[in-house]
Amino acid sequence: MEYFVQIAGDGKTRGTWAVGDGSAKRLGIANPEKTRNAYVEAQPGESDLDALQRVIPIWFPTSDPFSPDKLYKITRAPGEYYPRMARPNAEHLYDSPGIYPGDNEAASEMAMAHDQIIVLADRLGDICRTIHPNGDNLKAYGHEIRNLLILACTEAEAYWRGILVANHVCKQSARLSTNDYVKLAAPMKLREYGVYFSSYPWMPILHPYATWGTTGSPTKDLPWYDAYNSVKHDREGKFPLATLSCAFDAVAACFVMLFAQYGINQRQSLRAKGLHLMNVVKVPVWAAEDSYLRPFDFSGVIPSPCPIIPVDYPF
Repeated sequence: MEYFVQIAGDGKTRGTWAVGDGSAKRLGIANPEKTRNAYVEAQPGESDLDALQRVIPIWFPTSDPFSPDKLYKITRAPGEYYPRMARPNAEHLYDSPGIYPGDNEAASEMAMAHDQIIVLADRLGDICRTIHPNGDNLKAYGHEIRNLLILACTEAEAYWRGILVANHVCKQSARLSTNDYVKLAAPMKLREYGVYFSSYPWMPILHPYATWGTTGSPTKDLPWYDAYNSVKHDREGKFPLATLSCAFDAVAACFVMLFAQYGINQRQSLRAKGLHLMNVVKVPVWAAEDSYLRPFDFSGVIPSPCPIIPVDYPF
């Protein structure tokens, strides 16, 4: 069985289809065989997909002949998802960063991550009550700033490692570096995220992963992480590198990882816990074929309980 999402010329999702066994049927509809525009059988000598492509222009005519509906193949079956990677549902492609189907199983990890980001935000806020984060002040450095930078970067590392472990790329005890962690940049679209510090509206939107994996030097691609790496090993010689600007980027990087792993619902959960320092305001644009499918069964109905199946990302 293969699965396709049908996208109209205006970009809206028309529905999802299961194609195979001599027919194509629309998912999410009970008894699609008896429902109008929801079921087609292949004719002799015709493939199942050809049958669907034949009837779609008839069933879903458009006023613009140059913008017909298109079908995009989804590589994951209904209910399948990548561990600790959020993506939009095929029926709501614009709700980026999307959903995380395994959120119930990850409830404890998510709660710990929420508490940790609140700790980081509180420490950053405390520092900014002494050093106003504007202009040359962002170049300021000191022990509290260095400590925050180290804490935020080790938190980011914990996320990166956790995702690779969850996808069975390595064991928890493995020695990893940014050469390993950078594998996450593309599949999680980390470069597209932007964080706005609403408590400091004069500051630009930060894109902490903007160039990660684009130059062949994954540590230097992250200036805030490169500074952490330097000052961690040589505080006396590299102390000035641990700037307030780097601390902002590191905290933003952790914030991005929450959304990239666990999805759009993080915003409501964090606000309920009192986090108002920052917001994710730039999110990835996902292709239809990269989306997740709800766990329909072969009758087109969502069963209860909904079966969800973690599938390792093919790094």
